[in-house]
Order: sequence, then C-alpha cells, then structure tokens
Amino acid sequence: LTKEDKASTTQTQQTLNQKRSDLAVIKERIQTQRDALERLTQQRAQTTKEMANVADKIKLFNSDEMMGKDAFEKLKEQIQQQEHVRQNLNQQLSEIKQQRKDLNEKIEINESQLQKCHQDILSIENHYQDIKAKQSKLDVLINHAIDHLNDTYQLTVERARMEYDSDETIDNLRKKVKLTKMSIDELGPVNLNA
Repeated sequence: LTKEDKASTTQTQQTLNQKRSDLAVIKERIQTQRDALERLTQQRAQTTKEMANVADKIKLFNSDEMMGKDAFEKLKEQIQQQEHVRQNLNQQLSEIKQQRKDLNEKIEINESQLQKCHQDILSIENHYQDIKAKQSKLDVLINHAIDHLNDTYQLTVERARMEYDSDETIDNLRKKVKLTKMSIDELGPVNLNA
C-alpha cells in the first residue's frame, strides 16, 4: 500500500469520525430544542387557561349580579386590573408563539443538517470501502509480484532492492525493458541445439 493510499485511508477515517461527532452534536441540539418547544407548548396552554379565567371574571363583573356604587367602583378597578393582566398574557402568548415558530425553524434547519451528515457519512463510508477494496487488490498484486520474483529469479524483495537499486524512474525502466525485448525479437529465434 503506497503512502498516498495510507494517507487517504487515514484522512477518510478522520473525516468519518468528525462527521459522526458532528452528527451527535446536531442530534443533541435537536433534542434540546424539542424540549424547549415542549416547555413553550405547556406554557402556552397555561396562558390560554389564565386568559379564559380572566374572561370569566370580566363576564361576571359585567353581569347584573353586582350592584351598588361601591361594588361598581370596586368591580371597575378589578376589571381594569384584569384587562391589564389579559394584555400582558396576550403579549406573553404572542412571544411564545414567535419563540415556537423560531424553534420549529431551527429544528428544521438542524434536521436538514442531520440528513446531510447522514449522507456525508454514507459517502465517506463508501469511499472508505472502495479504498479498502483497492488495498486488498494491491495486496494480491504485490503478493503475485513477490511470488513471480521468487519463482522466476529466485530473489526476495529485499535482495532485489539491494542488488538492483536504481535511481531511474519506473517509466524509463519500462522503456528499457521494451527496447531490450524488441532487440531480442529482431535477432529472431535462437537455436538452443546449435
């Protein structure tokens, strides 16, 4: 396996690990946002309940059951207070709705990122498997070459490197072999019995 292939395998493994880590972070973030959304939903239900209670009180205050000037003034003051409470509750409800909307948008974005992470991990794993398959093929080719070197020339790889060390490139050596073969072919068949 060449240094480039080993580096590519290591890089792919590191990228895969990073994507898995990113995936865990996004999942945790989505869960936190879902918990916040649940809290906001409960808070909204409580606010709606309180608003209904205020509306009932206002209705009671406006009914004919309450009589007398003092009672009327007292009720008027209570109505104003309850109207103020209702306005505050409406404001809170609007804020909760906006927060819920924002959270839903964040959840959608994070789920989209989560999907992309899944796809990236799948792609990296496929690439990693391709590299492993190429590595296996290279191992087989190297073993065949070692066997050929041993069977044909009775040499080990180490001995061949020591005895035939060359600074020439593989392409130049291939050209030399090709030219040598052509020269032998030009000589024609050799009579071994002569």
